Amino acid sequence: MLDLSYNNLEGMVPDEGIFKNSTVVSVIGNSQLCGGGDNDIGLPRCNFHQPKRLSHKLKIAIIAIAVLLALALFVTCLFLSSSRRKRREIKSSSKRNALMEVSYQTLLNNSCSGI
Repeated sequence: MLDLSYNNLEGMVPDEGIFKNSTVVSVIGNSQLCGGGDNDIGLPRCNFHQPKRLSHKLKIAIIAIAVLLALALFVTCLFLSSSRRKRREIKSSSKRNALMEVSYQTLLNNSCSGI
């Protein structure tokens, strides 16, 4: 005899093994139990719902958010690349300007002193 009465059990009771014989199993007082196929225990049939699929609007929202994030990442990369290029140009132009600021007299004095 298997007495599972009044234990607040839930879920599907198998229809195999000892559960095939309703005279040796008692599950009364467990309102959340349900039966499978050919059980004789007197439980209601299990009504398992398949998981709901994502709604069409939710799918569109997820895709739109993903596209916006990808676009934001692309724009950020472009901005960082552009700012690096500008910094390099400023550095190289400042080096060129520094070389151009040397006067001819300074060059002449430095080259003649080495002779």
